[in-house]
Amino acid sequence: GPKGAGKTTTVTMLAGGGDIELCGNDRTMVVGDSGEALGLPLAYRLGHGQVHSEPALAEFIHCGRPDPARPTTRDRGPATCDPGAKHVLTPGQLAGALGARIGQGGRLGLLLLPRVSADDRPFWHEPAGPSEVAGELAASCYTPNDPTFKEARFRRRLVPEPALAATADRACRELAARIPALRLGWGTRGDLDRVRRELRRLVITGLGG
Repeated sequence: GPKGAGKTTTVTMLAGGGDIELCGNDRTMVVGDSGEALGLPLAYRLGHGQVHSEPALAEFIHCGRPDPARPTTRDRGPATCDPGAKHVLTPGQLAGALGARIGQGGRLGLLLLPRVSADDRPFWHEPAGPSEVAGELAASCYTPNDPTFKEARFRRRLVPEPALAATADRACRELAARIPALRLGWGTRGDLDRVRRELRRLVITGLGG
């Protein structure tokens, strides 16, 4: 989904139950059209609202409750919480704060297209069609536009950008045609405990759990 859709918020809502592994942040490497996903160990950037939607995260970075008896270490967040700041956590820190497990990756079983809003709207969900999903995947795909890979720092690029773009477009369309997808959302001012339960139940059921 686009920036601000609620991707990171959805991850934090799902990760706290202990039976869903956390593999990576917004960037996940998908191997061709096979559906095999590999999490990338990149940091999460959490806003004040995202932190406070999860009590465990707020406690982890001591939001509003600095505790001199619990000094900040490399494994804990900062001692105070600035409402205007972004809090950067490694996947290991986020998983530790939420009681989640870290996984290396797996096969894609369900695609989520979140649309989180700043109101009290109840949790909702509906199927997403292949054409819509293909468009969302293509809009979010970093191949071949990621600056990290556009600069050939370690080896000369062997495949030209148009060929990479064509491969990525084909993979997005084939993944969208094969993997079930849901559009879903909720309001951040609503009953988040209920949203968390319904979201987790929906995803685990969708994955065949």
